[in-house]
Amino acid sequence: MAEYLAQLTEMLLVLLGAVVAFGGQFAFHRWRSAHRLREIALALEEELRGTAFRPPHFSGFHDEAFSTFLADIPMLPHETARRILRYYFRMRYLRHQQMPGGDATEDSVAEMETIRNQLLGELKPISPSSSR
Repeated sequence: MAEYLAQLTEMLLVLLGAVVAFGGQFAFHRWRSAHRLREIALALEEELRGTAFRPPHFSGFHDEAFSTFLADIPMLPHETARRILRYYFRMRYLRHQQMPGGDATEDSVAEMETIRNQLLGELKPISPSSSR
């Protein structure tokens, strides 16, 4: 009987060790995902703030930051991710329209400024730059 209790105790300790290990891994992955999400939100917020709008023109839009985080954007809340992707592709289109011979309209540039301001409001609670 004592041998049975010793084996049972050993199995329970092994099980407890496994639960603690998996719990630690889960907590670490959750922390890492949250940290990555804040990094992405901060980088996108800085990129959005870097664009200046003066309808019918705009300046400071660089799609490299968006391209860099394209695979990570789905980590953001669904509606925010959709708006960011729409903003990104629409700004790329408008940048080509703004070139000589293009026809970027004042309304479309003003609309993008409105969308940018909405996105900044949505990213603010996610990014660590709450002092801005």
